[in-house]
Amino acid sequence: MAGARISARSAARWARLPGLIGPVLARLNGLSAQDAGSQDRLLTLGLPRAALLPCLDLKLLGPAAVTAPTPSEIRDLTFLAASTHEGEDGAVLDAFLAARSQEPALRLILAPRHPDRADAIAAQAETRGLSLARRSAGADNEPLILADTLGEMARWYDRAGIVFTGGSLIDRGGHTPWEPAAHGCAILHGPHVSNFADAYAALDGAGAAQSVADLPAALTALVRDPARARDMGAAARALLTENAGDPGPLLARVAALAQGAANADI
Repeated sequence: MAGARISARSAARWARLPGLIGPVLARLNGLSAQDAGSQDRLLTLGLPRAALLPCLDLKLLGPAAVTAPTPSEIRDLTFLAASTHEGEDGAVLDAFLAARSQEPALRLILAPRHPDRADAIAAQAETRGLSLARRSAGADNEPLILADTLGEMARWYDRAGIVFTGGSLIDRGGHTPWEPAAHGCAILHGPHVSNFADAYAALDGAGAAQSVADLPAALTALVRDPARARDMGAAARALLTENAGDPGPLLARVAALAQGAANADI
C-alpha cells in the first residue's frame, strides 16, 4: 500500500472495531504512509512494524521529478500570476505596475485559470495603459504575456522567479503550491488556501512562500531583493523534495514480493 492516509477522526472510529481493522492491516507486507501522523495511527491500529516503509506522498513524486531551472537575472525579473480567477486579475496588474515603477525591466506573465476570460483581462490591462501579447497569437518572449492557452504552465514556471498562485485572493481555496515549488519559484499567495492548507503552512513556515494582504507591496519588496526571492525558491524546492520522499524502498519491496510470488508458483 502506497500513500496511505488516515485521519485522527477515522482512526478513532476504527479503534472501536479492532476485530475488523487489525486483521486487515496484519496481512499487509508493506505500507508507505503519506505522512507521519497516518503512519503512527496505522501502527496503533495493528499494522506490523515489519511492514512499515518510509513515508511517501505519491502526489508529489511528479513535481519532485522536475529539474528546476538555473537562477538567472531574467527569472528574477519575471513575475507569473498562475491560475488566476475573476476578481484577481486587477490586483495582479496593479501589483505589476507598482513593482515596475521600482524596476522598469520587470516582466509579467498572466495565466488565467480559464483562458476564455482573456478578452476581459486584456480590457482590464488596457484601462491601466498596458498591452498584453497573447500566447494564443504566438507570443513567447514579450515582456507582457497573456498566457491564454492550456497545458503550458511548466513553460511559464520555468520563466518566472516569482509566482502568485491564484484562487487565493478570493475564496476559491487556492491552487497547488507544489508546481511552482518544483521549478524553484518564490511563492506569493492570498489568505484563501484551504484546498492546500497544510502545504502552504509548511512553505510559509520554511520561508519559501508568503501570505500577502497587499500584493503590490509584497511583489515590489521581492523584486527589489532578488537574493531573497532566490532563497525562497530554493527553500520551496528543498521542502518539496523532502516531503515527496524516496520511492526506492517501496519499489524494492514490491519487486521482492513479486519475485517471491513468482518463485512460489514455480
